[in-house]
Amino acid sequence: MSFKYTHRPGGTAHCPECKEPISRLANICPHCRTDLTANQEWQAQKSSSSGCSLLLIMGLICTGIVGLTLGGLIG
Repeated sequence: MSFKYTHRPGGTAHCPECKEPISRLANICPHCRTDLTANQEWQAQKSSSSGCSLLLIMGLICTGIVGLTLGGLIG
């Protein structure tokens, strides 16, 4: 079985029921119409994924600042 990449805000995950790629922010699967609000594992994954995005953005910002600072010192 192959999973195709689908861009969605907040990233993607696979529905616990039908295994189709869906938005991590979804409360209902658009493919199988499963209500994901009662699924504790899905809700826990949903709440933990937002922190990863923030860490990634902060890492990119810090890398850019360090790069600009070193570029000014070297050049």
